[in-house]
Amino acid sequence: MNVMNKIKFKKESMRIHNKIFGVLFFITGAVYALPPINSLRVFDSNNKIVGDSDKRFSVQALVAGGFNTTGYNANGDRVNALHYLSADQNSLAMVKGFDATTEQAAIAQQFNINDDDGVRGHLVFTGNLSMPISSIFTVQKSFGNSWFVGLSLPIYSMKLSNLQWSDQTQNVTFSDNLAKTLITNNLAANVERLGSGMQLKNWSKTGPGDITILGGYRHSFVQNKPWIKNVTVNVRSGFMLPTGLTCNEDLIMNFPFGNDGSVGLVVGAGIDVDFKQVVDAGIDVEFLHVFNNTRNRRIKVDANQTDFLMLTKTEVQKDPGFFQKFNLYVKPKICTGFSFLLAYQFAKKGKDHLYVISNSYSSTIANTAESLKEWTMHSFVIQPQLDFSAITDCQKAPACALFCKIPFNGARVVQTPIVGCTLTMDF
Repeated sequence: MNVMNKIKFKKESMRIHNKIFGVLFFITGAVYALPPINSLRVFDSNNKIVGDSDKRFSVQALVAGGFNTTGYNANGDRVNALHYLSADQNSLAMVKGFDATTEQAAIAQQFNINDDDGVRGHLVFTGNLSMPISSIFTVQKSFGNSWFVGLSLPIYSMKLSNLQWSDQTQNVTFSDNLAKTLITNNLAANVERLGSGMQLKNWSKTGPGDITILGGYRHSFVQNKPWIKNVTVNVRSGFMLPTGLTCNEDLIMNFPFGNDGSVGLVVGAGIDVDFKQVVDAGIDVEFLHVFNNTRNRRIKVDANQTDFLMLTKTEVQKDPGFFQKFNLYVKPKICTGFSFLLAYQFAKKGKDHLYVISNSYSSTIANTAESLKEWTMHSFVIQPQLDFSAITDCQKAPACALFCKIPFNGARVVQTPIVGCTLTMDF
């Protein structure tokens, strides 16, 4: 390679490197780190905005909203959001597993061992879980030809509304009437009294998510080939700091805005290929390890208990499962400055493990909770992107994009179509 080609290669690498500014997504019930809901995640690679700036400092804002939230149960069936773990909640089992001197045990002792017939004391909860708005604000600084570091602050709003439950208990036997009298006829008050302040009610919350600090290396390699004109590789790593609102253990479906008080380590890598300057395509993989965290959480103390009616709250150490995400995309370049991204994304989180600090309860039983098990989600992403700097030849012109994330399958997750927009400014 002669001197002029080397200079050209270096300039092209710098220009392409500074074109790329990643929008970092974030997104969402008792015991989760990294909630099973497809809100925006600050370590999602899908929303890359391509600009034409040689500047070294970028600021980006992302705003989105979700609608028509749907649950996917363990079998992958579409269900009401509150049925993503189970459509059945067992109020007879909720008073089991307690010390014989407690009020819960006194109630449980009034029922025979075979009084739970699958109907008596069972309830079906329904409700609407929504994410009216999610936003992420990101700043990024580049160094040298290929190094970068960025910081993202997400802010979310989430609410549970129209919470209802239907008592499946019949009105036939003495045990039916006993279950209604002692538990289900006044379920909310009984749960609050017996469950250390647990409340069956609607809720809403708005606040920050986990701040993410991400750094890495991204470099482009010009290719003088008939079909492949450029290859860009990137590796990155960073930390999610526990600044987000944690799960409120006294409310059902109250997902944390992040890793639920734990630090997360993010590692990722990707490759992008430019085919004849007509279409880009790429693959990206990302992994998240969330460190152990110890605090008061609700747990099962009897194997038959269900996730919405866990009355026991005690100090627990949680070892969150490993999270992995895979992303495939193609991006036709429609015309100068305008492109259209189409992507498929698969995410999977492994089983969480609990270690109960108190000798009064069993870690083995606590780990039978459905909410601790592995979950998966599948999504399509559609995103038109417009780079004004390529159109106006002004390096300070902004870049913007619209995006739509469409979930279509999963297991033990809550999913919602997300629509939003981004704006990027370079300085």
